[in-house]
Amino acid sequence: NLISKILVHYHFKGMHAGHPYYEKMAHNHAGTHSHTGHGHTGSQNTQPGTTPSTTTAMKPMFLFYEDKKKQWVFSATLGATKEVDFGSAEKTLAKCPADPPASGTWQRKSSILGSGFWEWKKDTSLKVACETNL
Repeated sequence: NLISKILVHYHFKGMHAGHPYYEKMAHNHAGTHSHTGHGHTGSQNTQPGTTPSTTTAMKPMFLFYEDKKKQWVFSATLGATKEVDFGSAEKTLAKCPADPPASGTWQRKSSILGSGFWEWKKDTSLKVACETNL
């Protein structure tokens, strides 16, 4: 399932385009740490049966702000939008992906049957939340 491979657990890694960016991490990553105060972001899909597999190798994935369309996106390459399948609505005012202006605006790419083109479709099952005190 594409969602379970992309939308899992992200850690703050730095700044990109004047906004924080996050990198996907296994939730059971090595080392002990507190989830409090270091920009932990969890993305989740509320559909049943989308639990990520912990036995497969994890591919790089980033959650970052794309300045051209002014939206938060998930991509395998920081700053690249070619392989984006999930994002917030364009022209978002959210400074972080879990800010209220982005809540309820998450969407996925959907191909337009037989056209070779795609469009964004709102997906209310996609949610981004910052974790604290886990």
